Amino acid sequence: SDVQVRRMAVYSLSELEDPASIGVLEKAAQDSDQGLRKAAIHALADMEDPRAAAALIRALEDSDPAIRKYAAYGLGELNSTPAIITGLRRALGDSSAEVRRAVIHTLAELEDYASADALIDALKDE
Repeated sequence: SDVQVRRMAVYSLSELEDPASIGVLEKAAQDSDQGLRKAAIHALADMEDPRAAAALIRALEDSDPAIRKYAAYGLGELNSTPAIITGLRRALGDSSAEVRRAVIHTLAELEDYASADALIDALKDE
């Protein structure tokens, strides 16, 4: 099917890790097909390219918790920016415990000491 071909194209692009494909992958990360979005976010995260940050931050609000989790981990591979930190702090309130764990891990990776209060609040999570 067409969606399977598009998914395979995204997986192939992820293997190439070509920065020129970031725009195409950003568009795929907003597709209605969950599998295509997931493949695109994996590819963008694996590239470790700061130009992918905006798409990864948007993906923190995806309907699929697995996509949100992978976006959080992907942001940890980039240099910290105010937009990344803001997106991650917002995601500390995610409904998924797995996503919250990924966000906490990423904030620690980015050594965002200013998030200490938010991380302490996360200790109260039940």
